[in-house]
Amino acid sequence: RKMSKTVLITGCHKGIGLGLVNQYLKEGYKVVATTRHVEESTELKECLKKAGEDPVIKMDVTDDASIEAALKETQKRIDKLDILINNAGITNRNHPEDKALEINRQEMLDVYNTDVVGALVVTRAFRPLMEKSDVKKVKGNGFCVPFVPPGIKCMKIPYSPTIFEAPRIIRP
Repeated sequence: RKMSKTVLITGCHKGIGLGLVNQYLKEGYKVVATTRHVEESTELKECLKKAGEDPVIKMDVTDDASIEAALKETQKRIDKLDILINNAGITNRNHPEDKALEINRQEMLDVYNTDVVGALVVTRAFRPLMEKSDVKKVKGNGFCVPFVPPGIKCMKIPYSPTIFEAPRIIRP
């Protein structure tokens, strides 16, 4: 099958990320799926294999060497990147029941490093591939908006309560 559009999704071993992989595959995209949990990603591996896609790429968005290795592997697979979805993220241990004033400093720093800094570093690393695209879209949880390079559109992913609702409302 001929796929003209490409999408890279971070954090797709389960939940919304896995739902996004399935949705973009259904829409005919060439999907580059990344996660730090490759060994635990049985459903993702099966989904990619069934669709005839390349295997999942290991990428930890808090580790610069991991991001660089993922970029190199991605460059072997695609020559342009139309859509980058910064889905990788963590929450604090008691989410969503915890109160803001009860979250400890290290938990908040870990969340910030993954959800905000990770999106920035991934977007910066994959920028050269995005610049080769006519589409040039970055999607994320809202934190990536200030970091998007000129000429690249940023769209906030409207997270929904269930994974089954998310793919219906997210469109490139």
